[in-house]
Amino acid sequence: MTNPRTFIDKYTSYFHDGIVHDIKHLKKNIIISIESAQLLPEWNLDNIVLSNRDTISGNLHLEKVKIIFVNRKIHNNKLIKTYDDGSIYHFGIQNNKMILKVSWENYPPKQREETDVFTIEIEAEKITWENIPTLFDASWKES
Repeated sequence: MTNPRTFIDKYTSYFHDGIVHDIKHLKKNIIISIESAQLLPEWNLDNIVLSNRDTISGNLHLEKVKIIFVNRKIHNNKLIKTYDDGSIYHFGIQNNKMILKVSWENYPPKQREETDVFTIEIEAEKITWENIPTLFDASWKES
């Protein structure tokens, strides 16, 4: 896992228009599987290993979660992905707090197409990034 400060500080903006693929909330830990928008080769200043689609993909680990806010309200339940797709509007880390603004969407054949925008803020004791370039390759090939 790479240090989230050095990674996020340089590459946070590339997650705008990226995707939230999954959220796993296990007791006091949360893993958010995300993928950035495409990067041009000249933007990859640190030679991060990218996916086949030229995106940064992997898992953000939030360990020993202290508090979760969804749209500025305390969220006491498990944080789960309840929509088909999550488009990232904003992603950042400040100290030990992650901020993620996501437009969630459902698609047919569900009863109706639905869209919601949520801002998720999570404070945790430790936040780390795990770069996994092949994490979403199988889902990309199915498309």
